[in-house]
Amino acid sequence: MLVQTAVKKTSNTFGLLNLSCQNFIDAYLKEMETDPRFNYHDLLGLCTDFFDAGGDTVGSTLSWMLLYMALHQEKQEKCFQEIQEQIGILCRYCTCTKYCSLTLVYSSRIRSYQNNSCVL
Repeated sequence: MLVQTAVKKTSNTFGLLNLSCQNFIDAYLKEMETDPRFNYHDLLGLCTDFFDAGGDTVGSTLSWMLLYMALHQEKQEKCFQEIQEQIGILCRYCTCTKYCSLTLVYSSRIRSYQNNSCVL
């Protein structure tokens, strides 16, 4: 339902401003106009696949980060302190929490080695 709503919203505004494609859905809709192999049903399927894959990635990264934080209390404390210091600041892409951002990146790197018996 969420994917259908996003696709419908984008398709309702597609072409109104006569701008270049702003996202994947716009590009797909543009191809649908000229190529009969592209259809709405497949677009919904592709968007659902992207959404599911993103959810798996986020879930796996957060699981590894929780494990990392449990094993390294000093890192957990440092991230906590940084969040406490920055809590009142609105930042668009978390650039104000450098340590926390780097810890997430490191956790993601650990996740990529999960099948190789990585020792923390």
